[in-house]
Amino acid sequence: MSATPRSAARPRAGSVSSSAPGLPGSGRVARRGEQPAAGPAARALPAVDPGDGPVILGPESRFDGLLTFRGRARVEGELRGDVVCQGVLRVGAGARIAGTIDADELILHGRLHGNATVRGRIELGPTASVTGTLRAPRIALAEGCVLEGRCEMPTAPKAPTGPARESGSDDGSGPGEAPGG
Repeated sequence: MSATPRSAARPRAGSVSSSAPGLPGSGRVARRGEQPAAGPAARALPAVDPGDGPVILGPESRFDGLLTFRGRARVEGELRGDVVCQGVLRVGAGARIAGTIDADELILHGRLHGNATVRGRIELGPTASVTGTLRAPRIALAEGCVLEGRCEMPTAPKAPTGPARESGSDDGSGPGEAPGG
């Protein structure tokens, strides 16, 4: 491991750094207005829409373990483990999750290898790929998505609408009304 001079490790204002020449993380300091170099290492990262919620795991990130949160959140990187979400989880097109998801709502555009149990709605976008079981009362599948597994759509128990009446009852009451009322 070679030592880097302290001044070279700190980028100047208006600079970008990357793991490839001319890109963020390279240690190369770019000048103001300079565009990153094109080439095989210059790959585009997915566009990030702030309306999708905060990014919990960025495009070049990996995480192993249990991820829990409330509200809206987005995963754009690689996650191995479980996600417990009281809110909406959005999984970007380049994201990969190997584990289980428990959420209020799931919008999946990436890959899931595992099971998802959702209290509201699961939406699989056209780039989504699932190997496992999806369990939710509502599931929407876009053309082009891949599902290798099962869909389970439990229904909520129906609330009683009133006392049961026998057909042929002639007490003069309307539906759901007590006799004489």
